[in-house]
Amino acid sequence: MFNVKRLKMLMLEKGLSQKELARKIGVTEASMSRYCRESRCPKSDTVSKMAVVLGTTADYLMGGYAQDTPEGSSGRVIELIRDNKEKWTVSQYKAVYHELTGEELF
Repeated sequence: MFNVKRLKMLMLEKGLSQKELARKIGVTEASMSRYCRESRCPKSDTVSKMAVVLGTTADYLMGGYAQDTPEGSSGRVIELIRDNKEKWTVSQYKAVYHELTGEELF
């Protein structure tokens, strides 16, 4: 099943808006909005295009564990926090930490 949390986290990592990602993968903004709201599941070719743009695998976006950096990598969490410390809210920190480690931050 398509994992919207992972999509949103990767978009945040890459600094991409829904509009920008939609343009890069050749779908409408309305379709991208539906994917992000979980009211529509993207087709497999669309997921593959998302994966290429976001630097991950289609399997990872579909809920699997195949990604360049293993799930729960503390190094990845530290890198994300360091790179985004000026941009993120506390809620965003917590969401990314939870997504990467499966644990609650606080």
